Amino acid sequence: MWDKEAKRAYERKRRKLVNYKIYMREYCRRKLLELKIDRGAKCEICGQTDIRTLVWHHKSNKTMSIGKLFRSRKREELKKELKSCILICANCHAILHYSEEMR
Repeated sequence: MWDKEAKRAYERKRRKLVNYKIYMREYCRRKLLELKIDRGAKCEICGQTDIRTLVWHHKSNKTMSIGKLFRSRKREELKKELKSCILICANCHAILHYSEEMR
């Protein structure tokens, strides 16, 4: 099995990785929030201003989700993808997708 020193080293690395993941999750949340604020922080359909309800809607075929692109650090692809998106509230987003499915 593991000796005490190897187990301690494993636990240190594990804590460091967990702390890094927590840091990156918070960093990404802040940056994605800033992107929403830069876009005006309101639904482009109904004008809802509660930033907690705002989501990105892809007008055309998406290559990858905004969050994944942001985490992958592909800035040019992210900018390109954001140009093909609109910022809308969750209600309007659900209505749009429901309407698309009914066609």
